[in-house]
Amino acid sequence: MPATDPLQIRREWTPIEELRALELAASERYREVGYDPGPWPLTTPQDFADYRDLGLLWVAVIDDRAVGFAVVDVYGDHFHLEEIDVLPEVQGRGIGAALIREVLAEGAKRNSKAVSLRTFLTTPWSVGLYEKIGFRRWDPDPVPQYLQAIIDDEHESGLRKDERLSMKFDLAPE
Repeated sequence: MPATDPLQIRREWTPIEELRALELAASERYREVGYDPGPWPLTTPQDFADYRDLGLLWVAVIDDRAVGFAVVDVYGDHFHLEEIDVLPEVQGRGIGAALIREVLAEGAKRNSKAVSLRTFLTTPWSVGLYEKIGFRRWDPDPVPQYLQAIIDDEHESGLRKDERLSMKFDLAPE
């Protein structure tokens, strides 16, 4: 998809059906590394609307088309990057990084101490990107309650714990 317009990150514009299609397209890439995204829960239209209304949805747009999005959950003084997706045909162009930078800026603006996330150890497009941005591998002990609930939900959805990784970007000293 050649772009004529520069990348924009929008928060007030939420083409929910485009975002749902984008999420499905992005999940198919996981088949390349041996995962079946079929049983993974998808974001509902109401969830997208709720994220938007809370100011916790970022949409990457090129040529008035949604090409990526990020959603965040807030747990006390921590942001958790719940999901980030970029259309496969535009991956590798800095769209994911731009979305993450916006999330980090909003976390800092809201006085969050950190941004956490969960990702696959085996996906070449994720861990390296997060580390390049400044996330570090995080093995909290004990696991914060919110993170343990996320890990448990992932496991119930069919994701293996040994294939997943927690990462963290510190916004403020603990």
